[in-house]
Amino acid sequence: MTDTMEGLGTIKFNAPYVTVSEAKLYMHWDRQAPTDRDEILRRTIGACCTRMQHFLNRPVAPTPIIERKDGWGGEYVILRYSPVVKLVSCKEWQSSGGFVDLPESTPESPVDGVQVNYLEGWIMRTFSGYSWPRPFFPGSRNIEITYVAGYNPIPDDIWMGTMELIAHWWHNTQEAGGAGAKPNAYGGGGGDKGPWPGIPFRVMEMVDDYRLPSIA
Repeated sequence: MTDTMEGLGTIKFNAPYVTVSEAKLYMHWDRQAPTDRDEILRRTIGACCTRMQHFLNRPVAPTPIIERKDGWGGEYVILRYSPVVKLVSCKEWQSSGGFVDLPESTPESPVDGVQVNYLEGWIMRTFSGYSWPRPFFPGSRNIEITYVAGYNPIPDDIWMGTMELIAHWWHNTQEAGGAGAKPNAYGGGGGDKGPWPGIPFRVMEMVDDYRLPSIA
């Protein structure tokens, strides 16, 4: 299980979400070519998938996360990452009553628990019956939420942007300088002095709509 920076530790995004076979097909590798560089390609893929997720400031591959939140904020809790793939558990520490499991309340089963906005990544505490909102039990870090964030399936433009990043780095680090190959600039139109050196501008433009704003 992975913890967020708001919770119990630091986030480690799941990677890779691109396979070696996919990368070879994308870069037009000869299927009969020797496989002695597969491990280097695999690690390059892992690094690029991790880099992409840090650039987007959110998981791409489904990633399990634990967060601790304060119960003083009323009936709503905003999760650090979205979209939510799955709510694993939500627990509320009710003072001397200890941790209480809060099940998910749905229109079919409106229970005393929580409702989840999967797309935007927030949770609402509810009464039973018609799932009217109710405050969380007040406290400091007394709400523990375990969930899976990311995309399933992964959007095609994120997948292609990641493929372009992999191909860019492979060409510039493993092929440049041999057989007349020349290194590319960092995406064209600005060199390597941008805020994200090493990520081509065409890749940033392709995935920029998915970036999660950072809150200082």
